[in-house]
Amino acid sequence: MNIIYKVLDPSDTVKVRFYTRALRLIMEESLYPSGAGMNKGSIQADLFKAFSNGIYFYEVVSRDIKGAEKSGVINKVIILR
Repeated sequence: MNIIYKVLDPSDTVKVRFYTRALRLIMEESLYPSGAGMNKGSIQADLFKAFSNGIYFYEVVSRDIKGAEKSGVINKVIILR
């Protein structure tokens, strides 16, 4: 799964958090540190084998060099097999 995201400041860590429809955190995956601007991250498909068919939510959270954590808009992903 490829994720395209935008960060305003260079970041030390970037994480993608996946939630159920009840907004329970079920997976958190780290991406490579990224510079300011548009970036592309990749998550291995076999990590989603434990997911059932359905709708899930995800957000991209970055922590800048100063330690401030910023999150983006919560998006949806649909799993169908």
